[in-house]
Amino acid sequence: MHKDIIDKIKDEWKSNGNFVKDILNIEIYYKPLENICYYVINSSYKGEIHM
Repeated sequence: MHKDIIDKIKDEWKSNGNFVKDILNIEIYYKPLENICYYVINSSYKGEIHM
């Protein structure tokens, strides 16, 4: 499941005109009660994925 989450985050990043090669780090926060993964890429780009 972890790889699936990272793939979804990378797809979101690419859909906004960014390149995967520009990702320096990804921080992921999972909230099981809400069933949502929040993420931060390169300490600035934020988003969420509903699981």
